[in-house]
Amino acid sequence: NFVITRGSLTHFCHPGISGDQSSRFNNFAYVPEADPYMFGVEVLSGFRSTRYERFYLLALANGWHVGPVTGQDNHARNYGNRIDGSGNINLTGVLLDTLNRAKLLEAFGKQRTYAFQASPASDRMFLNEFTADGRWMGEVYENNDNIVDFRIAVQAQNKFIAAHLYKNGFLFERFEPDASEFVWAVSDSESFGSTYYFLKLLQEDRDVLWSSPIWVNSSGVYQPPEERITSISELRAN
Repeated sequence: NFVITRGSLTHFCHPGISGDQSSRFNNFAYVPEADPYMFGVEVLSGFRSTRYERFYLLALANGWHVGPVTGQDNHARNYGNRIDGSGNINLTGVLLDTLNRAKLLEAFGKQRTYAFQASPASDRMFLNEFTADGRWMGEVYENNDNIVDFRIAVQAQNKFIAAHLYKNGFLFERFEPDASEFVWAVSDSESFGSTYYFLKLLQEDRDVLWSSPIWVNSSGVYQPPEERITSISELRAN
């Protein structure tokens, strides 16, 4: 009610400090009246290396239109350079054409953010493009042909070993770039109903990047993939 009354941009801060505490946000129960003001969920918090991806997934699954962000607990005013206890740096990337306060707040409100954990601290990851049918991450749009074409462009100091595209929280496509810079074009020819897509990138030194979603409304009804149970005796590969 406070957020709705103020009409201010807000994000879910420190969702997992001191254990699994999603209950502090009522397990991310969806409140449509507050949705326009909630722009993000911290997937990395403060100077800790713990990743709170599960809370981001839960918030998206419950209906929130949010993107991933990080917090540095930066009380020493060393903004952008707070190193955590494992030598990583936790950063939020923002897509904007001009770096000023107004543009920054506008980008937050439109979910034009991505979050990453980098080591060494100099290894900045640049998500130069994540689009679906020409729409940028954070957008919600209507799709008429049940086909969605994605384009991803990324660069960094260290190599990326895996790029994962998720659809409604399930792994949809996987790509192994084995390069510090790559462009990936991929399509979903069966986009039905209301879906959201986001990226997760993994580097060879285990650094991770999460993108904001793109929400797509297509005709038909979304059907989640079947989860086949594999017995231990059937396992032959990791």
